[in-house]
Amino acid sequence: MKKKKPKSQDNILNNREIKELKSKVLNFKEKLAIYSAIYIGMRGFEFIHINVNWLDDIKNPTIITIPESMKCNCQRCSEIEYWHTKKDKEGKIINKILAKPKGVWKPKSIEGSRVIALQPEIQKLFKEYFKNHKSMLEMFQSRFELYRTIKRVAKRTNIKKNVSTHHLRATNCALLNRMRTPLLDITKRLGWNSTEMALTYFKHDPESAKDVINENWKEDMI
Repeated sequence: MKKKKPKSQDNILNNREIKELKSKVLNFKEKLAIYSAIYIGMRGFEFIHINVNWLDDIKNPTIITIPESMKCNCQRCSEIEYWHTKKDKEGKIINKILAKPKGVWKPKSIEGSRVIALQPEIQKLFKEYFKNHKSMLEMFQSRFELYRTIKRVAKRTNIKKNVSTHHLRATNCALLNRMRTPLLDITKRLGWNSTEMALTYFKHDPESAKDVINENWKEDMI
């Protein structure tokens, strides 16, 4: 059976669309959501949990360090717990381990605990935001609020693609590749456990394909 490419791949923004989306922000909250999604590419549930303890310097943040876990009293973390189960051949549960208790936040995977360097554009936004806040949850109470904020900005554009938190994460991956960031560095930055996902996005990104030729091909070189 032919393997289908992920839907996110069809919605990666090109450079022109990125500029258009950024031009439609109307306030600080929208700018924080849009710029962070494009430039950092974090999962929505990761982003809203950024807090002062993740920053290397509150006054001049340049790095985010995502922990393996932390205490959290937001609504979702307080109510949800995850279990890892092991089943026998008949499907009967033979072992059950509590992976995330209530009142605790954890990244999606082990690889989700990572260090992310911030671009100058994000450093400025975080510096401004964390002057008066201790956590992103103070502005985005849930990942759905982040999602709705991004959608609101996208509706002001002429972009026909589906613009969302997840699709801007895919755009971030492609954008890093357009900058010729090493594959392993992209994989670690986005919190993946293999390079396969990044390679899938690169393969279908027209901007990356054009950049390779534009940067390396010289007329009459052969």
